[in-house]
Amino acid sequence: MQTVLIIISVALVGVSALAFWLYRSKLLILSKLNQISGDRNQLETANASHLATIDELRAENTDLKTQVAGIEAREQANQKQFETALKQSEDRFKALAGETLKESSGELLKQTEAKLAPFGKQLEEYRKLLRDIEDKRGKAYTQLTEQVGSLSSGQQELRSETANLVRALRKPEGRGRWGELQMERLFELAGMTERVDYDAQAVVDAADGKQLKPDFTIHLPNDRVIVVDVKTPLDAYLDAAEETDLDKRSALLDRHSKNIKSMATDLSRKGYWEACKGSPEFVVMFIPGEAMLYAAVQRDPDLIERAMADNVIIATPTLLLALLKTVALGWREQSISENARKISLAGIELYDRLRVMLEHVVKLGTTINKTGEQYDKLARSIQTKILPQARRFEELESIGTNNAPKDVPKLELNTKSLDIPELNQQES
Repeated sequence: MQTVLIIISVALVGVSALAFWLYRSKLLILSKLNQISGDRNQLETANASHLATIDELRAENTDLKTQVAGIEAREQANQKQFETALKQSEDRFKALAGETLKESSGELLKQTEAKLAPFGKQLEEYRKLLRDIEDKRGKAYTQLTEQVGSLSSGQQELRSETANLVRALRKPEGRGRWGELQMERLFELAGMTERVDYDAQAVVDAADGKQLKPDFTIHLPNDRVIVVDVKTPLDAYLDAAEETDLDKRSALLDRHSKNIKSMATDLSRKGYWEACKGSPEFVVMFIPGEAMLYAAVQRDPDLIERAMADNVIIATPTLLLALLKTVALGWREQSISENARKISLAGIELYDRLRVMLEHVVKLGTTINKTGEQYDKLARSIQTKILPQARRFEELESIGTNNAPKDVPKLELNTKSLDIPELNQQES
């Protein structure tokens, strides 16, 4: 009886130890599964670009398998046909054995080989085609293996680069430089030039005597400006992206939303619109990521409205690019308006000069007409008074051979006067 109790006790201890070991193994497996699930979610996005190539290789492998199956089926059919023909030949040989005793066995064998030769040749062609297909399948498998290796290497590189980027963005100077680069890219897309359409890190004097240095000052027509300050709230957001526990992730996202709200409040207290002459009564807080603002608004839907109440407009790249393009359009419209004004002034000046020139032309025409009239009067006087007296000398032959002209031609100018109402109105 004691032996039985000892055996039962040992068995219970073993079962308890086994149960404890199984429970511990289960916990380790669940922890490993959670870790693998997190890694899988990260890898699924990276694997998306390579799945198409793997699917194509698989489709090609499936086509090759289908071709091989068809060839094998045809080979089996030909093998059966060959066996049937061989059996028919054997049966015919046996049936005609008595009649063909006179024929030599060698001649009969040649006839049989001649009948079976086409089937053997066809089978050899099928075997050659099958070997080619197997070679292609081997090459396809090799390419698939290389693609999978390249995919694994690319994932490792992607993980490394992502880790480097996250480490860089966790540093304040790295975050600030990243936001400034995003702004410079937006200025470039909008076709704006630094020191012409906007200034970076321009110093302005506040009303209390302090100096403020906004990140960017955008110039508008009529000496207006818009102040843009870049903010990159990434600490809590990156921690939330890496966190797998849902409760902790929710708390980190709440902290991320509060960080953006605090930044908007601090920016409102600076009062850039009071320090910058020509600025409207607001300042733009630029966040260089749509996802960052979206995550914060999900936790606090009234975040943007409260910031606007404090004269702070929270802008992402999409909204800010639209604003910059609108500013660039305003500059183009002002340039067109300025050119039109200059063209109008040039036209007025040209018209005034043309009017003066026409006055001179009218005066010249009047002078020419008067000169013609005086010439005609002189010609008539010479014709009627001077030439008759001169011809008397010719009659008396008291002059040489050179006689005076018989007649003085009239000039008869027929100049047309310019009909210019403007000049007539000025004279009246």
